[in-house]
Amino acid sequence: ALIDVSVNVRLNEDVSVKVYPNPFEEMTTIEVSGKEYQELELLVFDALGRLVETINSKDENRIQLLRGRMRQGVYFYQLKGNNELISTGKIVVQ
Repeated sequence: ALIDVSVNVRLNEDVSVKVYPNPFEEMTTIEVSGKEYQELELLVFDALGRLVETINSKDENRIQLLRGRMRQGVYFYQLKGNNELISTGKIVVQ
């Protein structure tokens, strides 16, 4: 199955998404401001579009992504809030 991972798309103009640091070595933070979400879900895909990480967060507008087994390179993410797509983007692991 192919998944569209268009880069740097913000679907709700009232919502701001920050990813820091980016590029990162051990951990990066994805933070949402402008709206409160009961549930956030981060989906991380490799350059071939394969899902490599899923992280869920409840009642907190930030998600911390640990490098774990992710190798150096470019990854793409989809960030969902309350099951709606908020943002897509690119993260770089050094």
